[in-house]
Amino acid sequence: MVRMGRTPKGWAAGAAAAAAKSGQSKNKKKKSSSKLQVGRVSSNVIASVYAPLLTDMAIESSEKYAKELVDYEDELKSWSKDGCSLNEKEESCRNKPKAPSRPLFGKQSTIEVFKDMLRDTSRAVSNKEWRARVNAAKFERNLDEKYGYFRPFATHPTVDKYLKILQRKHALGAFSVIRPSSEEAPLGLHASIVVLFMMYRNKVRMDGVILAFLFLVVGLQPWALVCGVSLVTMRMNKRRMERPKGMKVNPEDLEVEPYYEIEDGDDDDEETARRKKLEVLKSPVGTPYEELKKDAKEEGYNVIIMGSGPDALFTGALLSRMGRKVLVLSQLDDASGCLTNRSAKGEWATVPFDVQDGKIGRIEFQQKLMAPALCTTMDCQGGIRFAPIGTEADGYAYDVITVPKMGRSTNNNPEYDEDGTVVAAANNGDVPFVLRAGGVSALAQDAHLFLGDGWYDTNPPTLDINTNNPNSNSSTATYLNVCNQLNMDGGSYYTQKLFTDRSKALFGPLGSTAGLGASVYGDASIRYASDFLNRIVPLNPHVRSLMAALGLRNENLSPRKCSMGVHVSNVNACTDNTGFCYPVGGPRALCHAFRNTIEKLGGKVVTGVQYNHFLFEQVDATTIRQPNNPNMDKVGPRCIGIQLDHPSNTSFNLTPLDSTIPGSIISHEGFIPTMKLIPHPIREVGGVPKGLSMLTERRPLLYITCALNGSASDFNLPAADWWRLPNCSLPKDSVDANGMVIQGDMGDDYFSDATIDQHEDATTITATPTTDSNDKHKENTPTTAEFNVDPNPQKPGHPSTRKQTYKKTKFHTGSSWIRISFPSAKDPNFHQRYPNKSTCVITIEADDDFVKCLDTTPKHYAIMPKVSKDIVLRLLDRVNKDLFNTFPQLTPKSIVNQELHGPFNVGLSHTPERYAAKGIKPTTTYPGLYMGGKELTLDSFSGGMVGGWMAANAVMGYDLVDYVWLDKNVSKDLERYLPCPDLSEDGFENGDVAVPLLDLKKQEEDVKVDEEEQLAEGDTSKEK
Repeated sequence: MVRMGRTPKGWAAGAAAAAAKSGQSKNKKKKSSSKLQVGRVSSNVIASVYAPLLTDMAIESSEKYAKELVDYEDELKSWSKDGCSLNEKEESCRNKPKAPSRPLFGKQSTIEVFKDMLRDTSRAVSNKEWRARVNAAKFERNLDEKYGYFRPFATHPTVDKYLKILQRKHALGAFSVIRPSSEEAPLGLHASIVVLFMMYRNKVRMDGVILAFLFLVVGLQPWALVCGVSLVTMRMNKRRMERPKGMKVNPEDLEVEPYYEIEDGDDDDEETARRKKLEVLKSPVGTPYEELKKDAKEEGYNVIIMGSGPDALFTGALLSRMGRKVLVLSQLDDASGCLTNRSAKGEWATVPFDVQDGKIGRIEFQQKLMAPALCTTMDCQGGIRFAPIGTEADGYAYDVITVPKMGRSTNNNPEYDEDGTVVAAANNGDVPFVLRAGGVSALAQDAHLFLGDGWYDTNPPTLDINTNNPNSNSSTATYLNVCNQLNMDGGSYYTQKLFTDRSKALFGPLGSTAGLGASVYGDASIRYASDFLNRIVPLNPHVRSLMAALGLRNENLSPRKCSMGVHVSNVNACTDNTGFCYPVGGPRALCHAFRNTIEKLGGKVVTGVQYNHFLFEQVDATTIRQPNNPNMDKVGPRCIGIQLDHPSNTSFNLTPLDSTIPGSIISHEGFIPTMKLIPHPIREVGGVPKGLSMLTERRPLLYITCALNGSASDFNLPAADWWRLPNCSLPKDSVDANGMVIQGDMGDDYFSDATIDQHEDATTITATPTTDSNDKHKENTPTTAEFNVDPNPQKPGHPSTRKQTYKKTKFHTGSSWIRISFPSAKDPNFHQRYPNKSTCVITIEADDDFVKCLDTTPKHYAIMPKVSKDIVLRLLDRVNKDLFNTFPQLTPKSIVNQELHGPFNVGLSHTPERYAAKGIKPTTTYPGLYMGGKELTLDSFSGGMVGGWMAANAVMGYDLVDYVWLDKNVSKDLERYLPCPDLSEDGFENGDVAVPLLDLKKQEEDVKVDEEEQLAEGDTSKEK
């Protein structure tokens, strides 16, 4: 063990030897390379190193060349001695010696020139001025690249002084984009998160939420936010003003003349000009296919629209304005959707019957929506005007609904107050409830008067359901206001159908701030209407039936099966104070205006065509790349045209607008008929829209058109439609032992419950009708009949064939669903076109004699190929009984001609599954194939127009940024680029409308005179 402080003897000797060795190593001289220039006097590398080396290489190559020349001369002499110079064709004389190639330095003179060049280069390098010149040139080049045209300003001494000051401050952190850590934040992290959450819950716009996040959490400086917002705003404004692809640049190319062109002549007076306009309205809309010229059949179209009615033509007019060449194909003889009685004689054969429910609610919104498609050089609405349905005398009544047992009670005598005013009317039967203009106030007052629904104080009116107004106790007003609040984000719900799944996934976390995510309307649309009715109107079953009738009149569907979304939209339309309107001239006038826009811009409207199948690109199914995510839609081949069902095998192929804008087909025929037109092998690749297999088709409708010999005033025909709605029949409420009200289901007397018995090889569904001993309408109980349904009709005798017992649907007088309308009474111009004539349209559901429900997915109906004449006559007899009982002023002698049309498929049923299906949107799984029309929204005039607008936007390819941030869509772009029409008073008064307004004013004056006379007669009788 070694002790500290003492040194062994051996250690001293070792230390001395190590010191001597280290001294020797320090004195030892290191070897260096001969080419190393460190420490030498000359620093000119070219003169000291490269010049001698390159000179030696040049001399060496010259000497080598001289030696090769000597050898060459010797070989040449020996070769010439052999006599080969005279006879070079012999084989032994062919190997002539080759002269050596001359090097770069083959002569002494070139070596001397090379030495001079090295000497000059060495002299230039040894001079230090060249470096300054190179640096100066580099500095000038950097200034040009950095400032460009602003170099004189940036290099000014004063400007340069302040720039250096700013650079110095920036280096010290004065202009940092991020807030310095030393500076205190406006809010803490937790408080900032709370603020952002509150902004999200209050549905603040997404750009505001992003700015708050950048300022509070990220810590951007205010000046940086201002600069960023300015740059983004400039970029967005530039994109907002960009013209859509394919849209014509010249504004004059977007203008169209009115469709009722009148030739100016000296002999034409005002009456002649008016008659010429009316003659245009008498002609059907569109060109029959058989009359179409061959050139028109072979033309190329960018967009093909399948369908009839205002919604299909509205879509075509919008796309024509956007620069597309549109072809509209209609299966009817009249593209407006009107029918005619072909068996009628004379002028009756050309009289149109408006079989659709053409009432227009929220007319201000609809006029604004249709203006870009209707606008002409003389009028913003294309000469189309809309008249309110009804008169001031009836409160502008637009509908009269009769619900079985609603309003019925044991009170056979009316009740009066002290002043003699009727407090409660005598209601010993089904009370027809009149729907009139006036909004919530009118409906609540009428419900109080006829159904005993509390009271409603209109001074001041209560529109907020959260406000406790002691002067109001109306469940009707409460339900109407709830529906109006649910409808506030209905527009954003339908707009979401235009967004792709990728956009929704990208902006999903931001929810409603970007117009995405769940909406109140969307949540209500996937729930049953009966849930809301029972909760909001729990005590008065009569009011509950009335609210159910307001929500759904166009389909015979019970509230316990109907979506609340369609209820919300229909009720919202009924709460408009202005009521409903109807186009002057009928739907033909409106569709003529749309057709005029399409054809004046290069398109065509063709009628009387039948579809066979769609045409698709010939591609291998294995080459189509399907998405890996099972939640994403499949991808099928591109649709490129349509084949018609015609002996000539005519087909219309799409023509792309350019290499980046392919053609498109828009179907307004419905999802199920459209999917049937896709060939089966193609449908196996692309599939069908998501959720379609879980939906149900509505029962087809029959239209009965009656030609009445007399005007509307002769028969005193109402403009309001009359409905009987057994699906909303009075529910049978009961009280349990605890005194709690148990709500019954509406429509029990019409839709009876079914009991299902399951067997080993069959399933039998037996309808069990319910009857009421106090009900006098014994015909309300439907009859039952049996028929077998084979699940696989292609394989007869299948062992799994099921035997089902269904309730067979039959029309019964006094109980079945029906709508009776008089279109001629709604149109104030009808009597000018067709004097002493009136039209009546009766709409009913098709009996099982006309259609058959197929056990398929989706569930749909097949139309029977042939129906016997006896069945048709018996059905007409039952329908006429309802007509004459409801309108006693009509008799069998009043009807000149009557025809039954149909059955017609009318789309999907309004169930919650329809609104929950993700595939019910304008785009399909097949590129180039789009959907439009009422099935995207709901069955109404407004629903069809919105569905057509959605289809036009989908074809134009607007994305989420355009809708949410830029407010850019088809309507907005057309408003920017369409020229303003000439609205001078002279042109307006000279008749730039389809129907002269003077006739309407005169008619209103006549109505006021009649009312005054009736009031005067009433006062006289009262005095007597």
